[in-house]
Amino acid sequence: MERPAGATFLCFERPEAKVYLIRQVKSKAKVPKALTTEADLAPQAKTYLKLKTVVSEERVLLGRAALPFSLAGKKAVIYDSQGKPLYQIYGPSLQCQLQLFSLGCGPCKEAVFAIDEFHANLAEPKGQIFKTWSDCFKLCCSTAPWYVIDYPKESDWKARVLIVAALQLLDQHYFSGLCQ
Repeated sequence: MERPAGATFLCFERPEAKVYLIRQVKSKAKVPKALTTEADLAPQAKTYLKLKTVVSEERVLLGRAALPFSLAGKKAVIYDSQGKPLYQIYGPSLQCQLQLFSLGCGPCKEAVFAIDEFHANLAEPKGQIFKTWSDCFKLCCSTAPWYVIDYPKESDWKARVLIVAALQLLDQHYFSGLCQ
C-alpha cells in the first residue's frame, strides 16, 4: 500500500492510499555460460549461451481509497484501477465513540460505518463495519480497536482488499494519536 505523507487542511491535500498487487513474472533469458576450464578460456572456444529463468516483479494497481472532506461525518471513497468510484464508507460524527473518549462499555463501545455503492444514499447499506472494544481491561492495556467487516455480497476479492485499505486509512487518519 502506498500512502503519501502530507498535511491535511479542509479540502487540500486529502489523504489517499493506493493498493498494488505484486505479481511475479517468470521469463526465459539467454545468458553466457560461465568460463571455468582452460578449454573454455582458449581463444578459439565458442561462447555458449544457456537458458536461465529470470523472475521479476511488477506492480499492478488494484485501486485506491481516499478521504474526501466531509463536515457531517467520517467518509472514505473507494476507486477501482481506472479511477471509477465503487463504494463509499460513511460513519456519522454523532456516534458516541467518535466524539468522546471511547469506553469499553455502554453506548460508546461500538461505532458503525455503512458500506454502499458510491451513488447510493446509504439508507439501506450493502455492508457495514463495526469498530469496537472488548472491555475496559483491553482499553487500559491497548489502543488497538477491533474491526468486524460485513462485506457487500456482490464484492469480489479486489473490492474487499480495497475496503480493508480504506478502513486502515480511516483508522490511521481519524483514530491514531498523531493524526487526530
